[in-house]
Amino acid sequence: MTRYTARMSTPPKPPRHRCHCGKEFIHRSHLRRHESSHTQASFACHICSRSFVRRDVYTRHLKLHDSGASCREKGQKACDVCRKNKQRCNGDVPCLSCVSKGIACTYPSPTSSKPCSVTAGDDINPSLSPDILSSQRTNLHTPRVKEGLEVIILQIASVHGQILGSEKSIQAWMASSIATYFGRFHERWPIIHAPIFDKGTESALLVGSVILLGSWQRESRQRSQFLVAFHQSMMSQLLPLMKSLALDSDNPQWPYAVYQAAVLNVIFAVEALSQDLISGAVSLLSLVIESFRYHGIFRSEAVDRHQKQLFTSKGLPWLRIGQERWKRLAAAILKIGSIISIIHNKRHLLKEGDVTLSIPATFAMWNSHAYTTFYERLKTEPKDRQGISMDMVIKETPALIPSGTLLEDIELGLAGASISLSQEHAETNAVANRLQYWKASLDRVKSFLCETPNFEEPGSFLLRAYSGNEDKDGKCTQVIARIRSLYLGTLAMHCLLSLRLYSRPIPTGPSLPAPMETSVLQDLQLDISSELRAWAASSTGRHAFSHSMSFLQEARNAATAQQPDSAPDPLIKIAVSHGFAVVSAWFRATDNICLQEGRCAGLNSILDWDDGQDRREWLQKGGNLAVDGCRTCHCSKDKWLSSFQSVYMQLTDEGT
Repeated sequence: MTRYTARMSTPPKPPRHRCHCGKEFIHRSHLRRHESSHTQASFACHICSRSFVRRDVYTRHLKLHDSGASCREKGQKACDVCRKNKQRCNGDVPCLSCVSKGIACTYPSPTSSKPCSVTAGDDINPSLSPDILSSQRTNLHTPRVKEGLEVIILQIASVHGQILGSEKSIQAWMASSIATYFGRFHERWPIIHAPIFDKGTESALLVGSVILLGSWQRESRQRSQFLVAFHQSMMSQLLPLMKSLALDSDNPQWPYAVYQAAVLNVIFAVEALSQDLISGAVSLLSLVIESFRYHGIFRSEAVDRHQKQLFTSKGLPWLRIGQERWKRLAAAILKIGSIISIIHNKRHLLKEGDVTLSIPATFAMWNSHAYTTFYERLKTEPKDRQGISMDMVIKETPALIPSGTLLEDIELGLAGASISLSQEHAETNAVANRLQYWKASLDRVKSFLCETPNFEEPGSFLLRAYSGNEDKDGKCTQVIARIRSLYLGTLAMHCLLSLRLYSRPIPTGPSLPAPMETSVLQDLQLDISSELRAWAASSTGRHAFSHSMSFLQEARNAATAQQPDSAPDPLIKIAVSHGFAVVSAWFRATDNICLQEGRCAGLNSILDWDDGQDRREWLQKGGNLAVDGCRTCHCSKDKWLSSFQSVYMQLTDEGT
């Protein structure tokens, strides 16, 4: 009995060696080998550009490319280029080697002496194969999808002047587009977790979306037609894919990469400022929201349950990433839905109580590019943010978050205002109060930027919150530039909401010329109706005029700064164009006539707009007003409209 018991007793478990990411290993050597995978890769595949830390894995990967050649039909020959260079060919048309090198891929025809030629840069339809993406169960990492993506990327590169160059030039162009994406665009749309993004392992849809948006930021709009076609091609894949995902409700996996690609393409459609792309973007966004609602992704309980069931890692960084990625995606959906609602006068697709996830962590935590950085920033990360839900910020104007209000929090508050304003019977006074509250929060950020902040001061919360992957040298300058860029974009969103609230008689939506299509603002030829005159003479009209002039000053200061933003938020340009429309209509409809032989007369009492008390008095009672020392009478109409025009053209030059 004793021997039986001894035989059946469970042997003691060997000691486990744990990595900081949560994975465990029996042997310490295995742990060290795994830990090296967290560092920069040192071996890159010359065919598909995937990177590897271990040489043996890299060698085994190369054999996968070679296996395609050994599995070809008997008697099938290599392409002309591979045969001439005496290298293996995978037999595709075009083959991987020719695609990577950007050269024509020709095969000897068995029935004809003429070679069959396929050039990687030919004008073929730039789309991913529909049969590959027809089902949500399809593996988006399959070689066919990646080959299709490579052909698309080659065509984009050829349009932008890097025509079928060496493999290095194509890879350099791709790397540059991705790097551009993770610049200002990623800062205002932090959807992707930058520290772990790898184009060699991410899905083709997501990599294509990143390259699309990165290229859009860095290329001139005159050469953007192909990028728009590429976007439309991806939309033709994403729309049916999202519909098929809705049919497979029993799949426990949430298609995170598909959601990311879908939201990024919606953002592209909006930031391209083309009315033709909006209907498809709204349809795709509605499908994403429908899927989120079905799975409960907007709810903290569902996200926590999903993570516990499918992701068993206990490493703190991975636990935080698993929760944060859904918060960031939900916040982006709220923001882009609000922008569509504001600009295109559409009803918001979300309701105030839909999203109960806690507000996102700081930008610094989401962009910790090393584990040591993660744990260092975790010490100063505000703990109270995890206890505040997005719907609390959306539905109310809460007291200041004890640790401090971020620009992302203000965007959530503005999203709540846009949801309320898009309702059929909106309570305009309540919306105005909320906008006033969030404007005060923006003013505090502006005051911070007007000082000379540094990381040593007690009030350096914003500097710590918006730190990224900067080097120590010049870090403060880069972080301040990031905050200033985000501030102006958020202020533009506030301005657009205010103009929609206070300028109902003025067409400031799709009836305006699309900024993408023109670099010159056109004066609106409006009929001066009694409604328009009443609006111009009312406090509502004066509020609209005031918001337009206020944002003009901010945009002009940013455009004429010593180091203007190289990739300004497109919302800034839209806000300037809408402000131009409001000011133009206000001048046309106002009765403040003072022309007498080309000179101003009868304006003895002038209120100074820069004086807070004078501005409040003018907003309530009206009267004669001067902004920046220049009177706002008919004599100065052309001067003010030309100021809008000048800033608009500067933004157009910076964004091309």
